[in-house]
Amino acid sequence: MNRFESLTFLSRDRYAQIEMTTYLSNRIKLDEWRRSLAFGVISFALSIVLYLKHPVDPSYAGSNFSFNLTFFFPVLGLVVLMGIMSFRYLIRYLKNLMDYDIKYKNLRLASLIFFNLPFVFHLVLIFVIIFILLFDF
Repeated sequence: MNRFESLTFLSRDRYAQIEMTTYLSNRIKLDEWRRSLAFGVISFALSIVLYLKHPVDPSYAGSNFSFNLTFFFPVLGLVVLMGIMSFRYLIRYLKNLMDYDIKYKNLRLASLIFFNLPFVFHLVLIFVIIFILLFDF
């Protein structure tokens, strides 16, 4: 017996509409996860590049100034921007995470947290440096 045999024409349409709504809502949640993961991976890669590249002559103040002005601060700004975007989509993904049956919930959540760790590290580092400069330790 088909699952639609006992249903009328209107209820069959309603059932199809419910299935499509569920599919689309799960699809939207996965898109938010993918966006969050993409921004997190970009932030993670930029933070690695940030620590791999050094100024040409670290003992010369002009070299350090030009390195900071042309490379370090713009890349750090991109790390923070990508991290903010990643957290934005992460929060949107987490809002209704428990409402939907999505495969590999724990793995998806762990990957997002892992790729957002450098952003959190840089944010804490920025606040510590600002705190030290303000209160002159």
